[in-house]
Amino acid sequence: MASKLLRATLIHVSSHTRIAQQGQTLDRQTTNAPGEAQSITHRSNRSSIDQLLANAVVSRRRILYMAVRIAFQFVLLLIIFQTYSYFRKTYFQQPAEHAFANAVDVIDLQAVLGFPVERLELRLQCAVIGHGWLVDVFNTYYHQMKFVVYVSAVLAMVVDPVRYRMVRRVFLLSTLIAFPWYALYPLAPPRLMQDRGYQFVDTLALFGGTVSSSSGPSGANQFAAMPSMHIGWSIIAALWLTVALPKWKIGAIIGIVHVLMMSVTVMATGNHYALDVVAGFAVVGFALLLDRLLPGEAIRCGRSRTGIQRTSQD
Repeated sequence: MASKLLRATLIHVSSHTRIAQQGQTLDRQTTNAPGEAQSITHRSNRSSIDQLLANAVVSRRRILYMAVRIAFQFVLLLIIFQTYSYFRKTYFQQPAEHAFANAVDVIDLQAVLGFPVERLELRLQCAVIGHGWLVDVFNTYYHQMKFVVYVSAVLAMVVDPVRYRMVRRVFLLSTLIAFPWYALYPLAPPRLMQDRGYQFVDTLALFGGTVSSSSGPSGANQFAAMPSMHIGWSIIAALWLTVALPKWKIGAIIGIVHVLMMSVTVMATGNHYALDVVAGFAVVGFALLLDRLLPGEAIRCGRSRTGIQRTSQD
């Protein structure tokens, strides 16, 4: 009987001891839980910071790479423009008599085609000259043609580098196509035809204080009116804007307005005839056709996100 009582007592004491040990273990786990949670949180935060720093380094490299590319393309366009102007001024000069004779032929041809200068260019100039602020608008717009080309090129390069290069090839082709025409067909612009009995006005000289000359680093060929590359390069800018701003065709709309505005500007300032404008369109049109025939990627108009699609040529 005594042994049974002793055994029951020992079992009871042992049970209480196990319960106490389990309680101490739970207390230790509860005490250590906040520390472990803090450690996990710290490691997670550290990992997030490392990831942010890595992303920042990658973004900085991408920005630097893009800045270098933009600078290179800007310099490339600048070199092309300056080379074009230098060779056109230095090596493509023709006798003035030929240029003025060709100008008379162009004026006569426009009369035959139904849009004589008296009803188009001269009437436009008369309407513009009556408003000084409007003359300033057209003079400024004429001078900013290359700036628009630069801006549209940079935007297209950032948004869609592939289509930017496609349009750039058309830009190069159109420039090369226009080059020989200044030697083959020198043409005096309307602003130089006053001595021939045509009452054109050089608005850039009369109102803007800019006298065009063939001398000096910024000089230009005075008889390079045909074709008008103010129009040709404005069309190229419109193509780049179409690439850069595809949503809702905003770029295409701005580009069309820009080309139309430049078409009016070159006639309102007395720098080009209507047929020069037509020739500018023709040069770019021929460049687009030639671009389709050459090997590599060509551009064509169609239903795409940008309105300009790629086609591969073998």
